[in-house]
Amino acid sequence: MISEIETNYVCFSGLLLKRYPKLFESLDAALEQKGIPYGLISGTRDIWCRDYMPIQVAEDCFVQFKYDPRYLRYKKYRHTITDVDAVCEAIGIRPVKSKIRLDGGNVVTSGTRVIITDRVFSENPSYSRKRLLEELKELLRVERVIIIPECPGDMTGHADGLVRFAGEAGPDKDTVYVSDLSFACPKYFPKLYSALTQAELTPILIPYSSPKKYDGMDASGTYINYLQVGKFVFYPVFGSKADASAGKIFSDIFGSGAVPIRVGRLAKEGGVLNCISWNLLRKGK
Repeated sequence: MISEIETNYVCFSGLLLKRYPKLFESLDAALEQKGIPYGLISGTRDIWCRDYMPIQVAEDCFVQFKYDPRYLRYKKYRHTITDVDAVCEAIGIRPVKSKIRLDGGNVVTSGTRVIITDRVFSENPSYSRKRLLEELKELLRVERVIIIPECPGDMTGHADGLVRFAGEAGPDKDTVYVSDLSFACPKYFPKLYSALTQAELTPILIPYSSPKKYDGMDASGTYINYLQVGKFVFYPVFGSKADASAGKIFSDIFGSGAVPIRVGRLAKEGGVLNCISWNLLRKGK
């Protein structure tokens, strides 16, 4: 599977420019400064393109999972579901299709391994656990699927607001960055931490800071939901006191590759930078 550090191109929904012009302006400037090309996806019905766009598993191979999460099955949300077939046809992608219900935001990869929350089991009740994991390994072309518990109160049940891989080689290959929910979710956090250590991963804590109790409908303070393209990490800042300490940690980890992006009111919609992006490995870039 293509890891984040291999990617060299990033896409956003065309709606992002219309709904969040100041944020888009900041992203445009930051990407240009780092020499990262980007594009806009037409025909989308919401800004969260990470979730519905296909997952790139090889340079010329994508997998399109069924985008039908239970949190969008209410009538009032159905109009927000993007016709991914039409979008893919328009941009010249013919993905391998799967009947498995899985959002892209619930797939955190290092290249040879992925982390997915156990929401994937409840979203696919017709599959046995064994069959589902085997199909996911085959489709995603990974050696291992690591399951972690979903966070109570998080509407989406995604993994990308909880954990990210540090790398695929060398001393970082078994290291993961983990959102420090020890205060916000004291009953849940030990379960998450235990699941990661039982998978023989070494967690490094990334701050989580919110002015109120953890709320899955508000991503304010979720620094772990950064966008990584190659060696560059674009991390969210929220205008809070915790921004400085989070910035120091990102600078210590990623050096000059760490780039802060003020996300403003976007976080109130439930997601930040990884959620609104779809990064790829493109030939000749």
